[in-house]
Amino acid sequence: MIKNSLKHIKYCYNLSNKMELGLEFIEKNNLKLFENGKYNILGDDVYANIQDYQTKPQNECQWEAHRKYIDIQFIIEGKEQIGIGEIQNFRTIEHYNQEKDVEFLSTSLPQEIFLLKENDFVILYPHDVHKPQICVEHPDYVKKAVVKVRLQ
Repeated sequence: MIKNSLKHIKYCYNLSNKMELGLEFIEKNNLKLFENGKYNILGDDVYANIQDYQTKPQNECQWEAHRKYIDIQFIIEGKEQIGIGEIQNFRTIEHYNQEKDVEFLSTSLPQEIFLLKENDFVILYPHDVHKPQICVEHPDYVKKAVVKVRLQ
């Protein structure tokens, strides 16, 4: 997991060529002007989903993990908390869906919770189980870009 802000995004460009494309998409576009939906950056290898929603209490959010894609989650507007933990501390509650590249998990162990505010991003690898969309103090509006970067 890497957590940073837009002003330091270039420091992550060297992670991979595909990662650089996804990070450049975030840096070089005014994402506040984008409608919700999917935006192809490099076909199925790198693409962005723009979404907006109301954050929720932590107990209404789900732990999830991906196998084929790295997530770059970027807060365009608003703020939320995100839980992050190591996959070995979780058990599967909904088996992996290959088509959607998602598996839902559960844990009884405490996990770290991070604040993400406008212009913050987090890079999540397959071993980074995460629980996004957690409200900070009360449910609030968030607009987010989730850039998906295919592994390999």
